[in-house]
Amino acid sequence: MTNPYAPPDPTKPRPPRQQPPQGQWQKRPPQRAQEPPPELTPEQVRSVTGSTMLFGLMMMATLLAGNLPVPWQLLAPLVGVGTLVFGVRTLGRVRKLRWPGMLSPMLIGGLMLTCLTTVGTTTQLTIYWDEQVAYQECRERAVTITAQERCDQEWDEARNLARS
Repeated sequence: MTNPYAPPDPTKPRPPRQQPPQGQWQKRPPQRAQEPPPELTPEQVRSVTGSTMLFGLMMMATLLAGNLPVPWQLLAPLVGVGTLVFGVRTLGRVRKLRWPGMLSPMLIGGLMLTCLTTVGTTTQLTIYWDEQVAYQECRERAVTITAQERCDQEWDEARNLARS
């Protein structure tokens, strides 16, 4: 028995290629003609790019607000919801203009990241509020690295107790 995975023997002649009988090729369905996207005016381009940049800045603000101290961290879900609304509106404008390229998938990815960040921050605030306040107070008082590590250890233990 020969090895089916071995390369072909170069000394043997190749068999001639057989052509299928006439009419046995499957015909492709005709593709409908796609009209080219409309020309974008400079105002439309400026508006969409500005909105996209603002959406990116709002995403960054959502991430930064999630790292603020506890009372101010309540801004993170609010900024996140505003970012989601603004991002969906920007995505709608991009889709309406049939913007070429990768802008739509990038906006969708940004919306997904913003949604995950907003949900994560909101969940962390609602579940671990007291633990976060205690952790932040401990970190403010900690001067040495050993004290900071102790605060981190207490934070981990408090979260594990809250889960169970």
